[in-house]
Amino acid sequence: MQRAAVLLGVSLLLSTGQATTDRPVSRVTIIHDDGTTTLNKNPRRVAVIGEEALELAYALKIPVVGLGSGRVEPGDFKLGATLTRSAAKRGFLGRGDLSNVTYLGSWAAPNLEVLTALKPDLIVRTSWDGLGGYAALNAVAPTLSFSQSKPEFWPRSLRAVAKVFGKEAQAETIIRGTAATITAAGSSLRAAGTFKKFPKMVVLSPFPDGTVYRYTGDRLANVLRQMGFKDGLPVKPDNNGYEVISPEALLTLDASTLVVLVPWSSGGETFAKSSAGNLLAARSVTYQLPEFSPWTGPLVDRDVAQKVAAATLTLLGK
Repeated sequence: MQRAAVLLGVSLLLSTGQATTDRPVSRVTIIHDDGTTTLNKNPRRVAVIGEEALELAYALKIPVVGLGSGRVEPGDFKLGATLTRSAAKRGFLGRGDLSNVTYLGSWAAPNLEVLTALKPDLIVRTSWDGLGGYAALNAVAPTLSFSQSKPEFWPRSLRAVAKVFGKEAQAETIIRGTAATITAAGSSLRAAGTFKKFPKMVVLSPFPDGTVYRYTGDRLANVLRQMGFKDGLPVKPDNNGYEVISPEALLTLDASTLVVLVPWSSGGETFAKSSAGNLLAARSVTYQLPEFSPWTGPLVDRDVAQKVAAATLTLLGK
């Protein structure tokens, strides 16, 4: 009788262990810009490729183990090394916890050997149309890829990543909160009579070599439109969100167009000394991207709205 009881107990333990081992893992299917991916929900080891992907992780409070960057230079962080405490707090990187994150190299061509060694459960990549390299990433781990060239880039990618972690409600709260912040910034400008003086805007990024880019997509321009500004110049539908603009075109901007400068490195100083810079100085405000900042996302868009509104009100003496 005692031997039978022992055997029964062992049998129950084995059956319990087998049931635990065979318990089905919850799966989720995500449609993204490079295909459709089915993966386990709530992955624990997430690698992000691109600052915009890092912003998604920050917004949703998802820990990451690896970062492929478009802002970090090889001299800033050592490939395959964990970010130092001081480095992980610099600029936009300091918006979240990167104290145990490994640097994977360039966002356009992350080091696959370093990435593989991290053994990620999920890779989230943000990119532009035509970048390529998706298959190589997906061979390492299930990869979700989102293009900034597509409409509704960050709300769409935020919702998709949130679905993997069961954070759909949180994503909607973030989207609504960002929209409310932008609307409030626009309302403050409207109350101050800004749109009577400057109903239109143009976003310019001057580079140190004298080249000036005009941004028309999700590099600030989309946020300014949501705030209430119209475009100061026609937007070409196929310019991928940015284009080089000539000094002659800048000199034709009428007086009702607010100029929002996003200088690259010392480009602001170069532009200020140019004919166009001198002409537009009295109706220009500057937004300086934080070090390592993505171009767009819920955190960036809120920052853009609030700081551009504040700078504009200061320009108007409000």
